[in-house]
Amino acid sequence: MKFLIKKYIKRFVYLNKIMSLKKKFNFLNQKNIILVGSGPNLDETVFKNKEDIIVSCNASAGNVNKLNLGEVKLTVVDNELIDKKIAFEKDVRSNIIKNDVLKNLNLGHLISVQSNHSKDIDHELLKANIQSFTKVDKNMRKIIIDSVLGTSIIDNDNTSLISTGVFSICLCLYFGAKQVIFSGFTLFKDEKDHFYNEPQNQNNKLKLLTRNHSLADSVTIGLLKMKGFNIEARDKDFYPLMNNWGTKL
Repeated sequence: MKFLIKKYIKRFVYLNKIMSLKKKFNFLNQKNIILVGSGPNLDETVFKNKEDIIVSCNASAGNVNKLNLGEVKLTVVDNELIDKKIAFEKDVRSNIIKNDVLKNLNLGHLISVQSNHSKDIDHELLKANIQSFTKVDKNMRKIIIDSVLGTSIIDNDNTSLISTGVFSICLCLYFGAKQVIFSGFTLFKDEKDHFYNEPQNQNNKLKLLTRNHSLADSVTIGLLKMKGFNIEARDKDFYPLMNNWGTKL
């Protein structure tokens, strides 16, 4: 009972912020979204329709630009990427900043999402061009996820914490997207996890290792499909979650 009371109090407190957020990003409503991850293998065939809206996650706008796939309208990053105290702790983040992966690129509207304690954020670290800057804290993030999924089992702890990419899917659906096609995402490690990194030494065991967030991401994607949301994966790691009766080509 206490949990439910706290939940509804938070929703009431954040009501105005949520309404403002939906109004600001109303341009996603009833639109087809192409959500781009930072994986090295993008399905370039999905970028045919100029009416579709391209949304990038973390550094993926760099790959969109490199492959000349179109204009990014919205970029979603985790706070950790633009927190000076945390950004350089892991190579996956520090390589983006040190190598200026996003320097001078147009990211469209930028949303920074808090998934942990990170608060000291500065989007200037990216050296990119942005149309606007919006912060989504942990409470707002949780409200969005729960609202889309219709359950509170996700994003409660490290076991159920979803990735920035899968949160971005929830975010687009929350804003009323008609369809979300996502590419550049994986659940398993490979010799090259991100387009901006050098390949690792390949070994037989590497492809058996799952990436961070793989459990929570799988559950979330499965729930979204079972609830009838129009989402499509273009990465084979997610194919088992797209259809219960075999993959259809």
